[in-house]
Amino acid sequence: TIGTKVRESSSQLGSVAQSLAQASTEQASSIQQSVSAMTEVGAMLGQTARNVSTTADLSKIVLDQAQQGVRTMEEMSVSMQAISGSSNRLREIVRVIEDISLKTNVINDVVFKTQLLAVNASIEAARAGQHGKGFAVVANEVASLAAMSGNASNQIKELLRNSTTKVEDIISGTSGSITTGEKVSERTSVAFSQITQSISEVSQKMAEIDAATQEQEAGVSQTSIALTQMNQATTAANSMAQRNAAMSGDLRDQAKELGVIGDKLGGIVSGRTVSAPDGRGGSSLTTAKASLAADAEAAVKGQEGRPELAQIAQKHRMKSQSSSGQGSDDTRRAG
Repeated sequence: TIGTKVRESSSQLGSVAQSLAQASTEQASSIQQSVSAMTEVGAMLGQTARNVSTTADLSKIVLDQAQQGVRTMEEMSVSMQAISGSSNRLREIVRVIEDISLKTNVINDVVFKTQLLAVNASIEAARAGQHGKGFAVVANEVASLAAMSGNASNQIKELLRNSTTKVEDIISGTSGSITTGEKVSERTSVAFSQITQSISEVSQKMAEIDAATQEQEAGVSQTSIALTQMNQATTAANSMAQRNAAMSGDLRDQAKELGVIGDKLGGIVSGRTVSAPDGRGGSSLTTAKASLAADAEAAVKGQEGRPELAQIAQKHRMKSQSSSGQGSDDTRRAG
């Protein structure tokens, strides 16, 4: 019957509305979780951006220090070259000392020859006897001066030899230190250059990470805004779904009442007798119309904003009253 179909349709509509309300609730919960997750992601990206900025600043400081180290090593290399030049000058001093030693040998030869001449002069003075005494004294003084000159020459030669040894030791030690220093300086310069290059690459990568993080932050912000708007829309849809579910429940109850009315209408159309509410018999058509009007009025009672149902109930009441009057006239005429 029509009432049965209405009840089935309203029941299906209620199930659909309830499922829609449940799905909207679950969707709202999922979107809310997504909003919270995106908020946390945004916070982590912000912290990452701050860390990247701090790391970039530190990298810049380290890069400046590494460049300063390179400049220091270059200055040290220049100093090493200056020391190497000093060593070369020390070698020249050694050659000068050697030349002085050679001159000292000449002095020693002159002293030796002077002593020989003094000895010969003493011999000749002795042969001259009384006349050669003054000359002998001069010869002895010359021999004495020659001896003193020889001793001084030997001392100078010894000093020169000691000086040469010390200078050569200094040159040897300095040369070794310079060679080692140059090698260390070269390796350190290479290391500083590599460090500078690595830090430059790190700084470049950090700049790229910073740019990517900013883009991610912008994307997360836009996503959060979209999710917030979606959450608001879902909340509104959820409220509508809840209202629809409630309205479907009311519609189901009304459908039951309309089903009863439909059954009674079907009885009227088919000519079946419908008992009066008090159990008394009467005209089937009149009684059915009266019962139908009462049911319609009960179905629409309290339904504000539904004037069409009120009109239907009023129409049934008027028809019921009209039928009741006609039935009374028929009864009087029959009497």
